[in-house]
Parts: sequence; C-alpha cells; structure tokens
Amino acid sequence: MGGHITRKKQAEEIELEKKFAELESLTDQLADSELDLATFRRDLIQFEARYIGAVGVLYAELDGLEAAYAERVAERVPDDEVLQDRVEETRRRADETARATAQRPDSDEEASGPASKELKDLFKEAAKAVHPDRAIDAENRQKREKFMARVNDAYERGDSEAIRQILDEWEGSPDAVKGEGVGADLVRVIRLIEQVRMRIEEIELELAELRASSLAELMLKCREAEENGEDLLGNMKESLEARVREVRSRIDGLEGVA
Repeated sequence: MGGHITRKKQAEEIELEKKFAELESLTDQLADSELDLATFRRDLIQFEARYIGAVGVLYAELDGLEAAYAERVAERVPDDEVLQDRVEETRRRADETARATAQRPDSDEEASGPASKELKDLFKEAAKAVHPDRAIDAENRQKREKFMARVNDAYERGDSEAIRQILDEWEGSPDAVKGEGVGADLVRVIRLIEQVRMRIEEIELELAELRASSLAELMLKCREAEENGEDLLGNMKESLEARVREVRSRIDGLEGVA
C-alpha cells in the first residue's frame, strides 16, 4: 500500500498553533503601543526644546531680574526681615529656573518634526523582533533589552538607517533562532502572552501619565492653536519680553535714585 500516512495533529500541537497566532496578534498590538509611547516621548522632547528656546530662557531671565530688583530694594531696608525672606525666596526661584533652562534637551535637526512613515514602520518591525517581553529566559531578556534601548534611541534621533542596522544585527544573531519541543513551546508561549499583555497595560498607564503632564497639556494646546492659525509660544514670548523690559526699567529707576 503506497503513499504517505498523514499524522493527525495532537491536541497540544493544535493548542500551540492557536497560542502562536494569539501571540503574533498581541505582538502586533504591543509594537503599536510601543510606537505610540516612543512617538509621544519624542514629540515631548522636541516640544520641550522648542518651549525652552522660545520662552524658557525668558522665564529664567525674568526671574533673575526679579531677584536682582528685590535684592536692591532690600539693601535699602536691611532690618526688614519679611523683605529679606522674600528676597531669599525670589533668588531661590531664579536659581531653579536657571538650572532648568541650562538642562534644556538638545533638539537634533534630523529628528525635528513628526516621524516619517518609514521610520515608524521600521520601529514597529524592530520592536516586534527584539521586544524584551518575547524573551525565553533571563539571559535572552537582557540581550533584548539592550537591542530595544538602541532602537528607542535611534527612533528619538530619527535615524532610520540605525534601526535597519540594529534589525539586521538581531536577525543574524543566535537569539533570533526559534524552535523546541511542543510541550515546552506551549508553556513558553503562554508565559510570553502574559508578559506581552502586562507590557501593553504598562504602556497604557505610562502614556496616560505623560499625557496628563503639564508639558504635554501645553504641547497639545499649542498644536490646537497652530491648527487655528495661532502661535501660542510666540504670544507667550512677546508677553515675557514685555515683562523683562518692565523689570529692567524698574531696576534702572532704582539706580537713578540717590
């Protein structure tokens, strides 16, 4: 009797196929979530650089001038403890603003503007391949975390070529090789599914926190204003410049008084 006998799939094999399909779907969802998080972080970094460059330096200058004015007024009434305390508080605020402005993020010209579709697609492809929550053991997770950190860094810089190189490097590494026994694979894939679900939930919480930040709220307000043909940061800059001139004038007035 010729021909081949087709072996009937065992229940474990059928379940493993279902779980692999579920994992693949969740991994797609995870890559989208990681992309949303990385894009929002990237947008915030770029906006923070714009904000500090447009108005942050003016806030620092204004606080410094306010502190200088308060100090010169206090010099005339050294016994006024309330005024002296106010001077200390004004100087402390000025120092804090100056430090915050000095720590302004670098705005890489290559990364300016929204991420391109090519960059986003590459990020998703790399995230699906190297994500730490697809690790099979602690050593594999550690390697994946390093690769994922490099992918995130390249994405923030807008460096598509770097992501391609990272992906090529990963696909050529032994860690990209799959395959084991059915029973072990089934246990592994169930655990991977749980890890991926947990990471998606973590990303949702992290995004919610970022979106609730004062910087994110200002960024969204500026975007809405731009859609209506307004320049919110430009208006803030003009207002601060006027306040700087006013405080300078007050200081000049004190110097003119004998």
